[in-house]
Amino acid sequence: RPKTILCLPKWIGLGLHKSGSTALFHFIKINFPTYRYRKEKRFFNPSRGETFFNSSAPMRCRFPNMKCYLGDGGHAGPKGIWGDLTVPLTFYIHAPLFVEQVQPQAKFIITLRDPIDLLWSRFHFNKMKTSDVRESILMGLEWFVDCQETSTWRKQTGLGWDPACSFKSAAAEEIAMEVNNTDLSTGLRLIRDGLFADTIHMWLGRFNYSQFLFVPNSQLRKEEAVDDLTNSISSFLNVPPNDEKDPNFVTRNIANKTSLHLRELYPDVAELLETLFRPHRYWLSQLSGIPEEDVF
Repeated sequence: RPKTILCLPKWIGLGLHKSGSTALFHFIKINFPTYRYRKEKRFFNPSRGETFFNSSAPMRCRFPNMKCYLGDGGHAGPKGIWGDLTVPLTFYIHAPLFVEQVQPQAKFIITLRDPIDLLWSRFHFNKMKTSDVRESILMGLEWFVDCQETSTWRKQTGLGWDPACSFKSAAAEEIAMEVNNTDLSTGLRLIRDGLFADTIHMWLGRFNYSQFLFVPNSQLRKEEAVDDLTNSISSFLNVPPNDEKDPNFVTRNIANKTSLHLRELYPDVAELLETLFRPHRYWLSQLSGIPEEDVF
């Protein structure tokens, strides 16, 4: 039988939940079927005793247990090429250091999505518990801005915003629930996800810019962009694509929009979020090298 090759991943997928990572995963599986891919391995996530999704079994393969990682995920087949798409890596500040120590030549594919679209999609996908998402986001915005204004860390570093302000204190949550029964943590989580450009610089600080490929979510949702995306990934990874194409890929990856968008339901909230996310849009454009009007 063909010899099994154990090796480190050639590429690692980054991004956020609902940014298009699953669509990218299936796109690569379809167009580059000779090579193997794994999703949500979470090997480079800091170990905190998490279990795998809804399973009660602990996640045993964590850095630096390379034997477990290669044995569990590194079966790359005769070509010796595989990819690891684990979107939570984007947020973990130690993950870039771990990857740098193990695979300094790894390549990274990052999915991008409009922050308000991402926020609204994640709210529905995760079925977050809140009686009124409008109040939750508004209170989250108020807490976030107040925290920024009083942040000693922000004043000392001179950076745009303090990431710690994306997390509420137990006292603040208790006050929010007492005042108007509002779930503050939901609003803050959604706002944090919309500012994910801040997490990308941690990776760019440790790896060469040429090791990154940015994929706007729109490229996975337009028929006319499929060939360009295939060529970009083929050139980036230096692997040939499949000769046959899946004509229904885009159709399957465009969800039926049965609910109104946040912009339609709460235009006042959307306007406030646009103000908050505007620098983020510009920053993502500068980081990715994609014009701002095309970055999403």
